[in-house]
Amino acid sequence: MVEFSATLHTRMFSSVGNAAASQAQMGIELGDLTRGSYESLAVPSAFRTQLPELGQDIARKHKRVKQQYRVTYAPPDGASDQPAISIGSTRPDLDIILTIDGNVP
Repeated sequence: MVEFSATLHTRMFSSVGNAAASQAQMGIELGDLTRGSYESLAVPSAFRTQLPELGQDIARKHKRVKQQYRVTYAPPDGASDQPAISIGSTRPDLDIILTIDGNVP
């Protein structure tokens, strides 16, 4: 999941118990690791509001990355620890988002 920049979102409704606690912990850790999210739902009806909101968040991210291009820079040998680099484009209406790993927030 990490290698391919997958994002995991978990919504869980369950009764209290050892199995539920370990599943919740796994959901929390995978959400953190993949820049996803974990939500524990106290009532089943919460899915009615949580899932549409999650769908909107996924659609927003998809719109931003569906035509994403990755530009990778590796400093040459002997470069300073903090080289001054920048990126730009003359293409109109292009959003440039600089990230360390290519994942759009």
